Amino acid sequence: MASTLSNDLRALKLQECQSISLHELLEKTGDKGILLLIILLNAPFLLPIPIPNLSTPFGIALLVLGSKLIWGFPRHLPHFIGKRVLSAKTLNSILDTTLQGFEKIEKKIHPRFPTFTEEKPFLYLSYSLLMGMAFVLTLPLGVPFTNFFPAWTIILLALGLLEKDGLLILLGYLFTLITVLYFYLIYLFGAAIVTWAKELLSRF
Repeated sequence: MASTLSNDLRALKLQECQSISLHELLEKTGDKGILLLIILLNAPFLLPIPIPNLSTPFGIALLVLGSKLIWGFPRHLPHFIGKRVLSAKTLNSILDTTLQGFEKIEKKIHPRFPTFTEEKPFLYLSYSLLMGMAFVLTLPLGVPFTNFFPAWTIILLALGLLEKDGLLILLGYLFTLITVLYFYLIYLFGAAIVTWAKELLSRF
């Protein structure tokens, strides 16, 4: 039976009272390691509420993983990032939240539009955009949606690359434009956009 993304994620669950470092987690993910870990580390930011204390170290880890995709180095995560430990409660909570979403859409994800997943110019474009969005996550902005839009860009690009789905890659490009537009609006209108975003969040 072919391994699915959901099965790969379930295999990462820990027993109660266990913990795991990011370096150990990367080794545990096997052949799909880099992209699977990118998806996992990015999952907490898919909600519009910013997580500044978590986004900076996870964003740095995503930047490092992105550099491994493009240049193949460093071979391991830097020690100050790789040694960061996740408890079973934290990791399993992230996995459960991620699985709830993926199990609903997994059957709709399949290889298509191979140009965007196999041709080197598009591959490097996707890697570069992924790293750019990871850099945004490292910024402790604390403004609503400043993690949300980059996170969705990363998740679409990483899923598209992992599952060879060019449609997801295209959606990732679209979210890149949305992210750039949102930050441009913040630059232009500043406090007005922040106030609007906070009011929008308060309705949920």
